[in-house]
Amino acid sequence: MRPRKLWTRSHFNMQVSRPVLINNLKKVVAFMPRVKTSVSAGVVVVDPLKDSIRLTLSYPEASIQTTVGALSEESEGQVRIHGHKFLDIVAASEKEITFKSDESFVEFRSGSSMWKEPMPTSPVIKIVCPKERVCGVDSYALLTAFNTTKYAIDQDTARPALYMVDVVDGRVRACNGFQYHDVDTKTKGLTFSVPGGMIDGFCSVLRHFDGEADFFEDDKSYYFKNGGDTISIHKLAASFPDLDRLLVRSLRSEIPSLLQVQRKDLITAVKRVKLALDENYPYIELHINKTEVVVRGTQKAGAEAATKIAASWASKPRVATFNVKYLLQTLNSLSDGLLELRFGADTKSKKSPMVMEGSGTWTMLNQSNLSKRA
Repeated sequence: MRPRKLWTRSHFNMQVSRPVLINNLKKVVAFMPRVKTSVSAGVVVVDPLKDSIRLTLSYPEASIQTTVGALSEESEGQVRIHGHKFLDIVAASEKEITFKSDESFVEFRSGSSMWKEPMPTSPVIKIVCPKERVCGVDSYALLTAFNTTKYAIDQDTARPALYMVDVVDGRVRACNGFQYHDVDTKTKGLTFSVPGGMIDGFCSVLRHFDGEADFFEDDKSYYFKNGGDTISIHKLAASFPDLDRLLVRSLRSEIPSLLQVQRKDLITAVKRVKLALDENYPYIELHINKTEVVVRGTQKAGAEAATKIAASWASKPRVATFNVKYLLQTLNSLSDGLLELRFGADTKSKKSPMVMEGSGTWTMLNQSNLSKRA
């Protein structure tokens, strides 16, 4: 009778540089979704290549893959370890790290230290880009657009069609029912959607992209490739509403009244007045006059705060009321300098939203109704 083998696969035995590995691992771990969608959502899979190793993180909505140069090439097999634990071990290591594995455990050695971890079982989704790219993407322009529009992702309700950032022919947009942000990256052919829960992770990886990324598409996924990094995003079943037809076109013809105010001054004033507000009544009023805006907040218990800032307004005096959370998010998404905010006419049944249109940017924020006060 032949003896039973202790190993069912070749040993993984690889040495890597700690600084190189930790930089790539931080990028991979940052890509994890805020809410894990499966048991294996946080598992990083390590595969040996000719003179490097490949790190892959996969979960149902998306995957990321990156390559790291290795100091040795004598390895076969595969290593699997939870991403945060992997990062903690690498961070505690010294200059170089050697890791080995059998079918059940992975062992890390660095200097006089050793760590041994059980390997989780994890189905791996291999990322294979189509042969022909759709277009090139300016990584910085896409990152800037995501950082602007992500404030308008619907985080508070279960509306799949609004819990995303949608990109159509280079225009990046998001809406939560109160805010609508639209930024043009001027990248023709770039059309895809990203689930709201993975936007922060996507942005974390985009910061590491150097220059232009290649964009690919097949029947199931979208792909972004830059150097040794590849992101795969599964196509969403929900489709973004046609807000350009329903909202943007109609509002552009109904917002003649112009308010000019410095962004920095308005943010400072809102933050000061916000100190008097509470969760039960999170509304702030902008009392708009010819040469100033009075930012005011009151509470049912009697608390009150107000401050004035310089402004320019050519129409009749009016009061605009906003949820302070959404107002600050919208202001934070805009660039510093002079803001040109536009309003239409209020009616008893419907108040005009506030709209700002800049170079390649379109932002809308709905007013709140004070009749909702408890």
